[in-house]
Order: sequence, then C-alpha cells, then structure tokens
Amino acid sequence: MTPEDYEQDKHALQDFLCNYFNTGNCDHKQGKSVSPMKSTFTEEGGKCLKVRWGLPGCGKSGGLRLAVVVYCKLRRVKIAGAWLRPSDPSDQDFEDAVRGV
Repeated sequence: MTPEDYEQDKHALQDFLCNYFNTGNCDHKQGKSVSPMKSTFTEEGGKCLKVRWGLPGCGKSGGLRLAVVVYCKLRRVKIAGAWLRPSDPSDQDFEDAVRGV
C-alpha cells in the first residue's frame, strides 16, 4: 500500500466510524461491519466494538478485524487491536486487546 493509499484508507475508516457514531447510539450492530462486544467495558468506561474493514483490493473477507474502544461522551475512538484475515481472532483475543484501554 502506498502512503497515499494508506492516507485515503485511513480517512475512509474515519468517515465510516463517524457515520456509525452520528446515529446517536454507539452500541448497535451495523450489518456485518460493526458488532458491539457483549459485556466488555474498559477500565475508563469505554465500549468495545468489533469492526470489519476491507483493505483495498481485498474486500471485507480479506481485510482487517479491528478491536475498537469507543468513548461516546468524549467522542474519542481507540483502535486496540488489528488482525489480518483470513484467520478470525477469538473472543479472547478481542478481550485481551481491549483490557486496560
């Protein structure tokens, strides 16, 4: 991926997440792209989401799986973990990634 492609993809992910959060509710499922993690909260009160993100030329089935921590009131998002497909991270992998974020 070129630096220009990286910047473009980064902004696309930011826009995607902003659109999700602009619905006014950051704990709902959005198709197969965003799934709240059940009963997983960080020490600072963040909510945890699993996000599927397609890389250019790979589609979502060959893209990334992201562990995202959301601080809705602060309007802040942290990516706590990222995994390349095709291997899916386990629920424990997600739990470990968001612990203490």
